[in-house]
Amino acid sequence: MTGARVVIDRPQWQVFRQALVAGVVNIVGAIDGEAKALTPVYGDPNRGGEFKSRAPGAKPLGGTLARSIHHVVYLDGHRLFGGGSDENGESLPSYSTRRGIEGFVGTNVYYAVFVHDGTVKMVERPFLATARRNVEPQIVALFAAGFQRAWR
Repeated sequence: MTGARVVIDRPQWQVFRQALVAGVVNIVGAIDGEAKALTPVYGDPNRGGEFKSRAPGAKPLGGTLARSIHHVVYLDGHRLFGGGSDENGESLPSYSTRRGIEGFVGTNVYYAVFVHDGTVKMVERPFLATARRNVEPQIVALFAAGFQRAWR
């Protein structure tokens, strides 16, 4: 009988898992970037706001929500990628369930849900859901690129 046998031993399994993590990092990083680009910014007319400032020539106000968007990746409960704070300097919560490979994209700003899902007085602007949908066609390529980079 002829055939091929594939054996992944413990060291190879660890390298394989790290390659999977690299693929997940690429995916959540792309969603993060897309979400930041889609997030409405108070005071910026190019991003759904009205320019309001007391000082002539001043930059638009706002951007806290966009700067709060972050991504983290865990492997068995240990954060492998993503800092301890967002771009506003605010601490990030732990998202991990302590099992397997987990990637998260989100925000720690309390009013994000109102902007994203809308209220009775404000139309929804689903920046995270839209970002995920926009990146979806690229997920296989992003995953493969990260996996290939780490597998070498």
